[in-house]
Amino acid sequence: MVKVRYRGGVYIEIDGKIVVADPRSRLKERADLVLVSHAHQDHYNLRALLDIPRTPKIMSKATLDIIDPSRRLSNVYVLEDGESIEINGLTVEAYNSGHVIGSLQFAIHGRETVVYTGDINLEQRIILSPAKVLKTDVLIIETTYGRPDYRFPPRPALYRELLSIMKEKLEEGRPIFFGARQLGVSQELTAIISLSGLATPVVQPSIGRFNRLYEKYGIILGSYVIAEGKNSLSAPHITKLSESRRQRQFPCTGWAVKWSRGIPISSHGDFEQLLLYCIESGAEKVYTVFGFTKHFSEVLREQGIDAEPAPTR
Repeated sequence: MVKVRYRGGVYIEIDGKIVVADPRSRLKERADLVLVSHAHQDHYNLRALLDIPRTPKIMSKATLDIIDPSRRLSNVYVLEDGESIEINGLTVEAYNSGHVIGSLQFAIHGRETVVYTGDINLEQRIILSPAKVLKTDVLIIETTYGRPDYRFPPRPALYRELLSIMKEKLEEGRPIFFGARQLGVSQELTAIISLSGLATPVVQPSIGRFNRLYEKYGIILGSYVIAEGKNSLSAPHITKLSESRRQRQFPCTGWAVKWSRGIPISSHGDFEQLLLYCIESGAEKVYTVFGFTKHFSEVLREQGIDAEPAPTR
């Protein structure tokens, strides 16, 4: 019987083994295996990973490049989309999750199959391929946008809206600052603006670092300029999304669905994508983690799916 709980990370007990996915704090108990889905800081803790040198850890090479560029971690097994490995009696398969560079979802095979999605996106975008739905017995799914009011327009419509706003501002001679998460949406914005041919974007140095990583892995972002000192305000700027500067920025995030200003371009899937994944996975049991866990579980139960937020004890 599979047991799932959340204790600063997703603890999965399967066939008497403990797998911990995305630990955000030091482990509460011994683990046989640790999974890191991607390199957003709300999904890993480098200190916690360094504290368990003998425990096998699975992640993609791009994720490792970001979280541990100096290679201090030990017992790291690098998996990419479609690859698998057997460790401590469990077979783990890795698949693209469509979220950010190097992001993975994992299928853990024992007497039952458990899928942990990490953060996912099922929509084709200008820079990343979408995740595919994995068949499973037990599903552990993120619910960042797990409410019905978080439904996003199709990507092409969002791209047209962004370019229209940018073109209007530039024609008026007014500066435009797009605010986005540094890893994920910022690279998508860089590619949209640059490849449109309308302008060359200026990006913050921290965003430029991640842009270069995307390019290292063969993802074309087009031409852009990394901000140094004073840059021309006649070009569109891509900056870190900041609550304190939202009045100056044009925010690009899924949360903008509820704001009076912004475009809901997100590296996460929306409510409809999450619901589709749960239905098509065929899971007999669904655990929700991150975000609107309780509400989305209620929605799934209304669909006849056995679902609950991952217990915290």
